[in-house]
Amino acid sequence: MKRKCLLVSVLLSSLAVAAQELDQVFRDAFDDAATLGSRWETSGGAWQVQDGVLQGSSPTRRGFAYLPDLPEANRLEVQVPLRIVKRDNPQGWCTAGVTVFLGPADFWQFALVEGPDQKRYAELVEQYAGTWQAQRTGETSLKQTANEGQMAGWDYDHDYVLTLSLSATEIVGIVADPATKETLTRIAYAWGDVPGVKGGRPGLLVNGLSLAAQEVEARWAAALPIVGNLAVEQGPRGRMALLAPVDGEVTGIVGALRQGGYGVTVLDCQDLVAEGVLDARRFDGLVLPDSPHFPAEGMAGLLRFLRGGGDLVLMGGLPFSVPLLRVGGEWLTQQELDARLRQTPVREMLFDFEQGDASAWQRSSNHLDQPSQASLVAVPTGQALQLDIRGIDGWDTFAAALPNGLPAPDNALCFQADVATATPAVVVELKEGDGSRWIATVALSAGWHSYVVPMAQFEFWGDASPSGRGNAGDKVRLPQVRSLSFGLAGSHIPGLRGDHVIRLDQIGTGQAVFPDTPPDPAVGLNVFS
Repeated sequence: MKRKCLLVSVLLSSLAVAAQELDQVFRDAFDDAATLGSRWETSGGAWQVQDGVLQGSSPTRRGFAYLPDLPEANRLEVQVPLRIVKRDNPQGWCTAGVTVFLGPADFWQFALVEGPDQKRYAELVEQYAGTWQAQRTGETSLKQTANEGQMAGWDYDHDYVLTLSLSATEIVGIVADPATKETLTRIAYAWGDVPGVKGGRPGLLVNGLSLAAQEVEARWAAALPIVGNLAVEQGPRGRMALLAPVDGEVTGIVGALRQGGYGVTVLDCQDLVAEGVLDARRFDGLVLPDSPHFPAEGMAGLLRFLRGGGDLVLMGGLPFSVPLLRVGGEWLTQQELDARLRQTPVREMLFDFEQGDASAWQRSSNHLDQPSQASLVAVPTGQALQLDIRGIDGWDTFAAALPNGLPAPDNALCFQADVATATPAVVVELKEGDGSRWIATVALSAGWHSYVVPMAQFEFWGDASPSGRGNAGDKVRLPQVRSLSFGLAGSHIPGLRGDHVIRLDQIGTGQAVFPDTPPDPAVGLNVFS
């Protein structure tokens, strides 16, 4: 009992600073064994309350215990005094700790870890849409702002206090020693404008380790954030938000809702995606008169609204089939955006193929015995580079040197291409002077078309790249690029076989206008499926 009181004292004192902002509190000291069934929900693993302690284990897969009746919050702190009792799985990486939980595919994990080599450390990891280490992967990468004492280690049967907190700007995990009150580990990531798990419910998780938790305390913000000059109309039967169509009239729908006793607040796309607007505490329901058109970056907020108890009224066609992307102050469909991108002018021409020959384009292939070749051919606009690729079975590419690199201000690679229907895509590679490789796969349409490829689309390719590159936040360094290649590769275009002809022209760089925020590729809402 003395140890438990000490742990609670440390817990309360460290939470005092956050109490002013996080005004709602939940505490479970596990004094009643029935609390597991009445307050907690589990997903995987074996969980029980015994002698005032929540015990959890899951030898072969991740197990969760979370609080389903607490609101899904994006301003949240969960703190748990716990100890690791034993290792249940002799293989792989074993973990136990705290979580901010949306579901088995979407959560943050702040855990004590023991690897297959018995090294022990702490880690803060995001799983988003089933992608592990999402905070270090591609378009969902986050900037790490703190990594203090991650490898400090930990001991079995020793008490630690784990704290995981979400604020408007970052997520922070802290491991503290309750006896000395020393901070052992602090890991943090800044949110940035990328999709991810930015809210949830507090909980615990285990995978290969058994834990014993003496108490769980969570704090979150209950007050609705103030949102500009938004005035919510109240009706006797409730408050409805209505997303105004990009093109269309809503007077009739608004009138019908008001006649039925509902207050109606008309929102545009900008309003809808603003943080804190679409909240089930603010609106009882959302009406989409033109449900096919919906802002892509608003899907995560919509799901949060529905999980919070909000209703949804869909009208006008197949819901969410035409996502809208924010570009400056406009909301465009992908088709509209593509049409605009095709008009991006080449700011710096790299190759126009009007002079010289194709000898600068050097071939690389796993089948050099095949008679693939590059040549210049006449086309209606002058000359173009023709890649005649024979018997593709692996990779076959052609690269040209770029001794001066690429201009840093430009954000897109532009080119024109002509292919037959049998060639669905082309693989484009930028290689830096240190040997690091960055590859983009560009889908092609039959005939001559212009293509604009965001530099952000070039992803690190580890094969034959130097160590130390491709880490979280790393990206292609345009001034350091020393070669550009086009071709085909089964690693990026599965199932490709046979002979293919690709004609290329007007290769250069430009400054294109892309969506302000990358659309959320992972969040979907199945309707009538």
